[in-house]
Amino acid sequence: MNPIVRGTDRCSPRSPTGPRRGQGGMTLVELLVGLAIASLVAVMAIASIYQVMMASAQANDTQLAISQVRAAEHWMTRDLLTTQGVTPGVDNGFPLELIWTDHLGQNHMVVYSLVAMPTGSLYDLRRVYTTPDLSTSELAVASYIDPLQSSCATVGTSIVQVTVTATSGEYSETRVFDVTRRVA
Repeated sequence: MNPIVRGTDRCSPRSPTGPRRGQGGMTLVELLVGLAIASLVAVMAIASIYQVMMASAQANDTQLAISQVRAAEHWMTRDLLTTQGVTPGVDNGFPLELIWTDHLGQNHMVVYSLVAMPTGSLYDLRRVYTTPDLSTSELAVASYIDPLQSSCATVGTSIVQVTVTATSGEYSETRVFDVTRRVA
């Protein structure tokens, strides 16, 4: 006859080969709560990364637009301070023709014009310089210029007012500057 030993029966909850109370695996509820917490952490991390990327893109757009209007202001102010003759074009003042004679009596000419970029509705601001020997050099002074919000106009006999707007993404930067040119 086999003696019955307590706690060794397979059906017993205290069986060494069966599950014991307090030492079992995770319940379905615990597993679902853990999964929900992990999902919330993942969603917050993804949202934070997205916000950082969007802020970076906006900062890039802002910096690009500002640098374009600064470049336009630099080149146009440089040439307008030298010029003796200003002839604004009929389309918001573009093309803008600047003429001057240097100390040797040689004639120089710079023409600023807006040239459509390959895609979109924005333009490049181009500077074409004609030297006294009639050779030319062309430079894209600024890009992403909005032609509808950019203009040149003469104010009185010696002041030229220039408005330049550059747009990048959702950001636009406008500069309005007055240059007093030398009088011939």
